Amino acid sequence: MKPTVDKVKAAVEFFHKSTVAAEKLKSTQCQMGMPKLRPKQDCATRWNSTFYMLKRFLESKDAIISTLAIVNAPVDALTQEEWEMVREACSVLEPFEQVTVEISAESYVTASKMLLLCKGLQRITAHHQREATATTGQVRELVNTLCASMERKFHRMEYNHVLSETTALDPRFKKLAFSDNRALDEALQRITTAAGRGSPSSQPAQVPDQQGEEGAGAQAVEPQMSAIWRLFDERATADIARRNPSADAILEVQSYLDLQKDPQTL
Repeated sequence: MKPTVDKVKAAVEFFHKSTVAAEKLKSTQCQMGMPKLRPKQDCATRWNSTFYMLKRFLESKDAIISTLAIVNAPVDALTQEEWEMVREACSVLEPFEQVTVEISAESYVTASKMLLLCKGLQRITAHHQREATATTGQVRELVNTLCASMERKFHRMEYNHVLSETTALDPRFKKLAFSDNRALDEALQRITTAAGRGSPSSQPAQVPDQQGEEGAGAQAVEPQMSAIWRLFDERATADIARRNPSADAILEVQSYLDLQKDPQTL
């Protein structure tokens, strides 16, 4: 796609350098009932700036074609196939731009979002590849390159302990962000094991401390209070002894998964 992108860059630079061409473009846009959009230049250090350049160029297509012809611009005009290539490329790249904007807008991006965003990009791009939505060879090559690159970078991503566990524990996503059931099962097993280790039934019972700073007057009722707390402690200890930490953890995790998710919280 580089030759086509270079053509667009040259045309955009022409409009930025020539005040006559820029004013003519504005008047042409006005005559055609189009919004007055100035062509955007790209930046070598920001990939999405190239996307914005192509998208803006496409949005002003008719006005740009007319203006370049009227002012006899010393730049190569895009062919109809190249215009179609730009349109298809913008369609393929738009989800990547949306994810970039979402991540850039947050001060702290939660790890639980990573599976959803990365796998979502893979699915959308794979759809373009599978359905052959691109008609131009250059865009088909772009789609294939993106699919291969994501497959290489995101391979077994769902088996990453931090990403899988944080995703499963995010009330917005739970199981829904997983495409690999085995990875989900392993993540839930680790969560259940950790919950079992930290459950009350796996911890020794604590006897409340009735000693301390109450003074001599309180010492007269201490035997009665101690007896009450001993009775409570005996009942609590008996109840805990009957419970199974692993079973408690399984029930707790399952109850969490069964909670209905509000779509509006996404």
